[in-house]
Amino acid sequence: MITDKVVWPDNFCTEKADVHVGESIAVDNMSAVRLWPFLTNVSNWNRYCPGIVSAEFMDPSIQDPHLFKRAEFRMCTDYYEAFALVLDAVEPKADRPGRLAIKSEIRDKNGSEVIMTTVHEVVLSVSSGNRTTVISEVNAFGPMAKRAASATRAVLSKLNNKWVSGMIKYALEHNQHTSRTHVHADHAIMG
Repeated sequence: MITDKVVWPDNFCTEKADVHVGESIAVDNMSAVRLWPFLTNVSNWNRYCPGIVSAEFMDPSIQDPHLFKRAEFRMCTDYYEAFALVLDAVEPKADRPGRLAIKSEIRDKNGSEVIMTTVHEVVLSVSSGNRTTVISEVNAFGPMAKRAASATRAVLSKLNNKWVSGMIKYALEHNQHTSRTHVHADHAIMG
């Protein structure tokens, strides 16, 4: 059952994290179902989050820009590169929250050294009255996170806030999501 709480993979739970940040923002007049395509469309991330330069799938044959379970993608920011794997992607329904979980290796700007590992979980909580609460939490692990915990926390918190706020603002400004969603092979495996 999908709940409206973040459920961490065993090895990446908050208790084991070197740094944890979280954000929760409620938005009126936006259902979780309507917000989902904005959350999962990596081609829009640089439009609503300053600092994200690009995000693209590792497999260039993937044409649909929406994340799906087991998708691998690369995201570049002004300061680092992230090589990511989608651990979980459960689309919301009218009576069920949506969940997106992404594990990333964060590398320095030239891509040669892994400076930390993060797990980013987003839950789109369903509320009555066409209201959605976006819960976005990040756990960070590794030497950089340990060594500079307060600086890492500040940077991750700021990026998380900009990303969530920007996504909500972008979704509210656009009446309808325009990219077609395709069923990925992973979805057909569900049973």
